[in-house]
Amino acid sequence: MEMSARTLYGVIIEWDGQSPPGKWYRIVHQLTGFTVRARDTATPLAGVAPRTFYTVDGDILNDVAEVSGGSFDPRSNDFGGIAQEGMIILASYSLARALYLLLQEGIKTTHKGEKIAVRPSNVFFATMTIEEAFSASEADAVALNRIRETLGRRGKRPAPQQFVITCYEDVHTYGVEAHAAIRCPKCGGQHIRPRLGEVVAYKDPGGDIIKAWLRMRFGFGHWENTGVGSIEPPLLSDIKIADMDELALIKTMTSAPLIQQIKGLNRSDQFAVLDAVLIARLRVSDERRTKARMEALAKFFIMGGSPMDVSLSEGDLDLFDATIVMKDDFTASTQIPTLDKKSYEETTPMFQVQEDDRNGLRYEPVEEGA
Repeated sequence: MEMSARTLYGVIIEWDGQSPPGKWYRIVHQLTGFTVRARDTATPLAGVAPRTFYTVDGDILNDVAEVSGGSFDPRSNDFGGIAQEGMIILASYSLARALYLLLQEGIKTTHKGEKIAVRPSNVFFATMTIEEAFSASEADAVALNRIRETLGRRGKRPAPQQFVITCYEDVHTYGVEAHAAIRCPKCGGQHIRPRLGEVVAYKDPGGDIIKAWLRMRFGFGHWENTGVGSIEPPLLSDIKIADMDELALIKTMTSAPLIQQIKGLNRSDQFAVLDAVLIARLRVSDERRTKARMEALAKFFIMGGSPMDVSLSEGDLDLFDATIVMKDDFTASTQIPTLDKKSYEETTPMFQVQEDDRNGLRYEPVEEGA
């Protein structure tokens, strides 16, 4: 159960005001043992199930007993738990998939003598990793200090000012009028760089992609992404980069494999990859970045890519550095040429089965459960 305690699967359901059929509750109970409408406990649904899994070792039932003051809550067991009626958290991947697919198909029931299928308005499948305790990074420390200084003050609020907030999670820069800049106005992220002033969106000056990117992104000394505008960007000779880490990374770009790998992309994607690589290398932890790289490489190999064409570990900047921002589908498919499936299967050993290999084999159906 060690892996189950760390990785859980969620089925998120939005009934949108309609009443789920009684048959759905019976299905959930039979498959999982969960009793959704429990009468023998006064514990609110939101208070037990989510907290049950924030442990690594130990029996889940014991955890439930500790959280709920020694009483067993029928909405949690070794399989998982229910957080409200719209979120089912499970330890089994296949069980979570089964519930998700049942909801997608619709719960078949009878209403006023007519057979109908009741479907939620939305159903989502989520994979959740329960992380162990981690220490604060430099960016976390800056964010916490900003929160304490801003929200810990008493007295009259200062007058609102015009801020420019660069969010390293959204990979975008926003303009906002506020009393203080403590979060991204779009996602609420805390890893931001604020400055007083107005948003300036520069136009693409054309020419060399690196030079154009520098002129469009570093007009204020730090990386900002305001999209493509109509204002002429500053000359390259006028760019003064104030962040030493950003400057060091930029100096390695021109000779990195990354530049050759993005040549076939359209210009907007080239800019996006350069943004993503800078953010990933400087603003994302090594653990998260490495995990994203491994997932993209796995897709790359499944598509027929050769291990000789890529680096499994980080070295010089390459396309896979962008995965944490651009997602693995993009980086894996961009790195590898489009393959014709038929020719791929004909030339890949795993698809080549000789007739002699099948001699003596026969098919005999066996009834399931026999």
